Amino acid sequence: MQTTIDRSADEVWHRVGTFEDMSWYPGIETCRLEGDLRIATMRGGLEADELLVEHDDGARTYTYAVRAFRGQTRFDLGGGRTLDLSSMANHHRARMTVVPVDASSCRVTYELELDEGHDETFALTSGQYQSVIEHLKRLVEG
Repeated sequence: MQTTIDRSADEVWHRVGTFEDMSWYPGIETCRLEGDLRIATMRGGLEADELLVEHDDGARTYTYAVRAFRGQTRFDLGGGRTLDLSSMANHHRARMTVVPVDASSCRVTYELELDEGHDETFALTSGQYQSVIEHLKRLVEG
């Protein structure tokens, strides 16, 4: 998932590059860091534990792995299908990268990696990640 933002890579990285600051991510109410573990609480009380795997300010990138979900993790998708986020714990990795296109714009990539057997979850989560970076674009472009 990616989008081009009409702001410099440094400006956008300043907004998203601090792992414990998720103020740019829609639906996150609170976020705290315990060592390398980010604990994000979303509207409705769902909590996600995300372990920082790699962080490189010079390359404007970080990778994290979802370790656990707590709270209401099951969602009805209709048609007799459900999604249980807890099935993604320890099977989900994500990478945020910001690269310059030119001096006044950048490309933001939010890559998702799920272990084999999570194809439906990948499709649903990919759409969510794309909407997150589109939200970021609207936020920083004003």
